[in-house]
Amino acid sequence: MAALRACASRAGLLDGYVSGWSRMTLSGSWTDGQGVRAGLKPYFFTGRVYPERYGWGVSGLSDRVLVRPDGSRAIFRFHLSHSQLVVMVLTDSEHVEILDLKNDVNRLTRVALDALGFVHAVGLDLEIVSYVDPSGASHVFNTGFDGLRDGEDPERDGHELEMFNLLIDQAHLSPNVRSALADIRNAIREPTDTSVNCYRAVESIRREYLGGQQDTGAAGKRSWVQLREIAGVEASEVFLLKGLADPRRHGGSVDLSHTDRERALRLARRVVERHCRWLHAGGDQGAPVVA
Repeated sequence: MAALRACASRAGLLDGYVSGWSRMTLSGSWTDGQGVRAGLKPYFFTGRVYPERYGWGVSGLSDRVLVRPDGSRAIFRFHLSHSQLVVMVLTDSEHVEILDLKNDVNRLTRVALDALGFVHAVGLDLEIVSYVDPSGASHVFNTGFDGLRDGEDPERDGHELEMFNLLIDQAHLSPNVRSALADIRNAIREPTDTSVNCYRAVESIRREYLGGQQDTGAAGKRSWVQLREIAGVEASEVFLLKGLADPRRHGGSVDLSHTDRERALRLARRVVERHCRWLHAGGDQGAPVVA
């Protein structure tokens, strides 16, 4: 049984459990089919649960075991106390992609947090802050999405300031732009929902090209064509994103790699940026912005 704790005023209010997580004893190694012991490499992830001031805690959660397509395995052990999270990961993988492992930690931790939030009627959020690798070295994660922002450039700050002002102006004028920005924010924060939020951001901007008509038939098709022309994206790119998003759009699940998440976010951001630049240049009086 996992004991749930919210804050001092709620202590003892609720006892519950998280089911469906397999329990196993950690021995420090696995034995493969030929009796060969495979050493486990430890990673320790730390994070915070928000709203932090409530001092959220969960004890007694069962371990979670994941088996990857390459046959490597990982055990996840969770500890949450006073809104501070520690996740120990033991893996026999020879090639650990740390951002993919971080996504696994995020996704599995949110199972418990979403259940905890459900019973307390609270929307809990999670930030994975840092990790310690098997050598004992500590690393702090970038607060932004790794690899998404442009590299260092003397003109980058000026371009970003220009885009910042364009986004604010357009978001105040258009609920579609506001929705797209919110969807991209959620796509960055929640790995599992990156694809569906990115596709929804693209769809929000696409509605800007309906010209006041109903989103059906010929008008809907024209809006997609115009969006692709103005944003400089290929139909194949949109179809690929839709394919990644459809499982979540229809209640299914999807496990995206960091590379897939970056591809989805780059497409959604490109659509939003070029749409706003197009409007700034005069809207349908200007030329498509594809540079």
